[in-house]
Amino acid sequence: GEPIDSATLKDGDRIKLGDTVLKFFAAGSLESDYHQSLVARAAFDDLTQLYNRRQFILHLSKAIEVAQGRAEPLILVLADLDHFKPINDTHGHLAGDEVLKTVSMLLRDSLPARAEVGRLGGEEFAVLLRDHSVPQALEYAELLRARIARTITHTSHGLALEVTCSFGIARWLDSYRTHSDLLRAADLALYEAKARGRNRVALSPGS
Repeated sequence: GEPIDSATLKDGDRIKLGDTVLKFFAAGSLESDYHQSLVARAAFDDLTQLYNRRQFILHLSKAIEVAQGRAEPLILVLADLDHFKPINDTHGHLAGDEVLKTVSMLLRDSLPARAEVGRLGGEEFAVLLRDHSVPQALEYAELLRARIARTITHTSHGLALEVTCSFGIARWLDSYRTHSDLLRAADLALYEAKARGRNRVALSPGS
């Protein structure tokens, strides 16, 4: 409430700039931790700690704007676990959740530089690749596919579960208008991978 040139901020201080009010939180304060948890809850999937669908789409849309302005390559990889429903039906959703956590860890650990990964929902994931050519994206997806296929999830109930994954890849094209076009192209490629027997990688036509 006082005009200032400079001041040492204390936890909870408010600064008014025109009609905008900023509130300062000291590092480690309870209110700071609370707001950080709200931000994390809004952006990340609770189970896998990957970006949730909404946050991933926001990042994808922003990346498309940058790619259009700079003529940078941009590739979307969709990954969907094969025959995941029988795992839930046979062993229960807790076992299914542990499989999802394992796959999420593999996705996170295999992430290239400047790439981003999110859980779109259920057993479907998405990876946004920058600075990758189509051959490099295919190689990345194939290595990830093989790694998932040979990984065993040891559940807390003593089960040893294996799962495979299908991948659909699409490159951003000048003819596309929004992120929905890129998602649709990658989804069609994913459908082709499923139709051809699953546990494989397919590329969208034109990519």
